[in-house]
Amino acid sequence: MKLPYGVNNGDFIHISEVPSGRSILRCPFCDQLLLAKKGKIKRHHFAHDGSSCIASFNNNFFSILGKLPIHLPLCMYAKHKLETINTQLLELQQQHQTALQKDQKDQHLIPELLSILTQLEQRYKKEKQPKRAKQIKNILEQTYRYTTHKIAPFPEFHFIRDTNLFKDGFTDGKKICLSAEIQQDSFEYFYPIALDKHVQCLKSFQQQLATDITELQSKVDLFQQELDYFNLFDLYFIEITTDTDPFYKIGLTSRAIDIRLKEIKRDLIPYYPTLQLKVIFLKKGVAFTETFFKQKYASYQLPIGKLTEYFKFSNQLLFLLLKDFNCLSLEGIPERGTENWIYWAYFNSNGKLYGGHSSRSIYVNNEKYLLSKKEGLLVERLIGMGK
Repeated sequence: MKLPYGVNNGDFIHISEVPSGRSILRCPFCDQLLLAKKGKIKRHHFAHDGSSCIASFNNNFFSILGKLPIHLPLCMYAKHKLETINTQLLELQQQHQTALQKDQKDQHLIPELLSILTQLEQRYKKEKQPKRAKQIKNILEQTYRYTTHKIAPFPEFHFIRDTNLFKDGFTDGKKICLSAEIQQDSFEYFYPIALDKHVQCLKSFQQQLATDITELQSKVDLFQQELDYFNLFDLYFIEITTDTDPFYKIGLTSRAIDIRLKEIKRDLIPYYPTLQLKVIFLKKGVAFTETFFKQKYASYQLPIGKLTEYFKFSNQLLFLLLKDFNCLSLEGIPERGTENWIYWAYFNSNGKLYGGHSSRSIYVNNEKYLLSKKEGLLVERLIGMGK
């Protein structure tokens, strides 16, 4: 499982900060030891030193699972992806906050239950009812064990059958009845109605209060750490000019682009003694678009020895691609009437024109826009190039 982070003493450590091989880091979900996988083909990641846990699989938010919607332009994919990321993070934070609030709301119920049981035991001792006092003492001990051990049987509250003290009757959490009405085969499920809120709280104690809050906190922390990590990187797209036709490279860098260009040039010199590099696109906050680009344009990949992430495009496709990158770099919606607005509208539409030559329209993000003759002609041209 491609976990980007491991945990050591409560701190999240990124895969880039450790050497390859066994580590002292643990899974933020199941606490199992992790292996650092840092090969030359797949993205560097942590794997479990054994079977992967379900939680790490389900909450690996930034992994690419299955086929991406490569029919979308880069700018539209990035928009949808960012909206999804922000929605997921907000939902996780709300779930965690709800769990904390429930914990705080119910945390007094267990001490209150222990106090009630202690008083009940003392009362039976005082009234010289040793059998009932012993039953309550057993339930009290069982409650202590259940709230302090990961594995312990649920307390036997059904042995509390004092109809004089608990006159409201008995319940199994759903049905309410008097003691005499309880069927023999369901006897062990009923307890005093007065203790219902305490019993319900105790039932959820181990699975919800002890586990869910910790897991939700790990989800929020891991998600935020991965998002912060992605935001450190610039997505770059560069043009490489040689004695032959130009080709292109996409990639990520957290360092100055000039340093990365020198490394790329060093890698290419054995294949192209004479070359020039030009940055076409550079932007933070859209690092996840790199994997999308690679899937979308996989058939245009240019093999250069063992090097990857190089591509060659036709002039027509390159034109569309550069306009797509331009839209990806835009902040907000361009001003209507500008060429940027037309490209923005095209890339955020379903790629179709509606109406006749005198009255054309396009749907952008489910909103209808009437186009001028010039806008309609340009959109028509873009649609033709995209086929």
